[in-house]
Amino acid sequence: MNIAIDFSETANRLRDKKAILFPVRKGSEYDYQYLTFSELDTKANAYANGFEKIGIVKGKKVLFFVRPSLEFHAIVIALMKIGVRLVFMDPAMGRKNLLVAIDESQPDAIITEPKGLLLKLFFPGRTKSIKTVLTVGSFSWPRTHKLAKLLSKNNKYQGVEMEADATCAILYTSGGTGKPKGVLYSHRIFSQQIQNLKDLFDVGEQDTDLSGFPMFSLFTLVMGMSSVIPDMDTSKPATVDPVKILKNINDLNVSFVSGSPAIWNPVADHCLANNIKLDVKQVVTFGAPVPTSFHRKFKSVLKNGDTYTPYGATESLPVSCISGTEIIDSTANLSDDGNGTCIGLPVPGIEVRIIKTSDDPVAQIEDAEFLPTGLIGELIVKGAVVTQAYFDNPKANELSKIKDGNVYWHRMGDLGYLDAQGRLWFCGRKMHRIETAEGTLYPVACEGIFNTHAAVQRTALVGVKRNGTIQAELVVVKKEGNSIDDKALTEALLDLAKQYEQTSAIKKIHYRANLPVDVRHNIKIDRLALAQMVSQG
Repeated sequence: MNIAIDFSETANRLRDKKAILFPVRKGSEYDYQYLTFSELDTKANAYANGFEKIGIVKGKKVLFFVRPSLEFHAIVIALMKIGVRLVFMDPAMGRKNLLVAIDESQPDAIITEPKGLLLKLFFPGRTKSIKTVLTVGSFSWPRTHKLAKLLSKNNKYQGVEMEADATCAILYTSGGTGKPKGVLYSHRIFSQQIQNLKDLFDVGEQDTDLSGFPMFSLFTLVMGMSSVIPDMDTSKPATVDPVKILKNINDLNVSFVSGSPAIWNPVADHCLANNIKLDVKQVVTFGAPVPTSFHRKFKSVLKNGDTYTPYGATESLPVSCISGTEIIDSTANLSDDGNGTCIGLPVPGIEVRIIKTSDDPVAQIEDAEFLPTGLIGELIVKGAVVTQAYFDNPKANELSKIKDGNVYWHRMGDLGYLDAQGRLWFCGRKMHRIETAEGTLYPVACEGIFNTHAAVQRTALVGVKRNGTIQAELVVVKKEGNSIDDKALTEALLDLAKQYEQTSAIKKIHYRANLPVDVRHNIKIDRLALAQMVSQG
C-alpha cells in the first residue's frame, strides 16, 4: 500500500484536470494559479529524485513545517512515494511542546519555512538528530538545501510499495491536555480513511473541495477531486475572512468544504447578514462539539446541501458521523435538555463500546466493565482506522490502549453513551468531568441546557476548588448586542439550572468576553486554563 502510488494512478487518468488551485489576490479579484494532476505528479516525482540525492530515503523520519501552497502537496506526495515517515507537528502548540515532540521523535531531516530554522539555531541540543535541512522559498542558510534546487530534471519515479501496517506518518497531538503524543499512522489507515470519505459523503471526481485543514485535501486529491487552497491562515482558523473564502468558493464552484467550526460559523453569520445562498453540497466540520445553532444557520444558507459533523480524534478518525438535518429533526431537543451532543452512528468498520469510567490502565478487553445502553461511561473504539500505538510512549499506550487478541481498542478519553438506535452521544472529555459532593457533572451535556437561552453565545462548565471542595461553576459568553444585564441573566440561568437534576448543584455564574480555546482548531474550550482563570477571580 501507498496512497502516493494511488495518487499517481489517479493522475494518469485525469492528466489535464486541475488538481491544486492557489488564489493570488489581485485587488478585489483572484488569479488562481494551478497544477494539473499530471503536473502535480510530475513535480512530485522530480522532488522524490532530488530528495533521495541528499539522503532523504525510505524509512527516514522527516519533520514537515510547510504552509499550504502549490508546493505543499507535491512535497508530501514525493515523500510518501519514497516511503519516508512523515512527522507532522502543529507549530501553534508552542515552543515547549514542539521541543518535547522533536526530542521524542528524533527526526532525521526537516523541510521547513525559514522560520523553522530558528529551532536549529537556538536549540542545537534538542535538534541534533536532524542532519538534513531543506528550506522552502528563496531564503538561504549555510549547510542547508533549497527546495527549488532539488527539482530534478528526472521526473520519472517508481513509488515504493509499502507493507500495509508500516508507519507512514507520525502525527502529533497539540498537547492541549498534556504532553503532545505522536500517533502512528500506517498506510492501511490512510487508505481506509479515503474509502470512508467516499462512502460517508458520496464525493468523487465530479467535486471540487476547499479544506481548512491542509492534510485533508491530500485525501480528496487521491479521489480525483480538484482542491482549492483557501485564502486564509490555516494555522489560525478563527482569523478567517468570510468574504475571501466565499469568493474562493464561488469563483471555483466548490461543492465540498471542511474544517473547524471556527471557520464556518463566521461564514454562516456573514451569509445570513447579507442574504447570501451557497451552492455547496457538504459542509464537514470537526474539532469540537458543534451546537445545533450552527446547523440551523447553514440550513438557511445552503441551497441544497447539508452539514456533517464526523466525530473522532487524531488516534481514530472517523468514528461516527451525523448530518445537520438529523440533528435538527431528531436530536436537538434532547441536547437542549442536557442529554449531550448526538454524534451519530458508528461508521462501517468501527466498533464502539461504553465501559465504566476509570483513570487507571485497562490491560485486556476482558478486564473492562461494559455498560448497558443509555448509561454514561468511557468510549472505546476498535476498527480499521484506529491507530494501534503512540510513538515511543509506553505510558500513553498503557493508559490509552486495551489489548484484544492481536489488535487494540483505543480509549478516546471521552465520555458518552449509546442510545437505543445505536447512535453515539458525547457528554464531555473524561478529564473534564466534575466530581462534586452532589455527584458527577458532564460539561458538554450540562452546557446544552444553558446554551438555549437567547442571550447566551456560549458557555463552559468548570470545576473550581473552593474551601477544600470542588464546585461546578458556569462561565458565560453573552451574545453581542444583547441588552440584558449580568444580574438578570444570572438569575435566569440559575432558575434554569434548578429545573434539571444534573445542573441543580450549579450556584455560581461568571462572565467573560471570550473563552480560551485549543491551538489547532481554535474552537475546543481549554477548560483547564479556564478553571484556573476562574479560581483566580
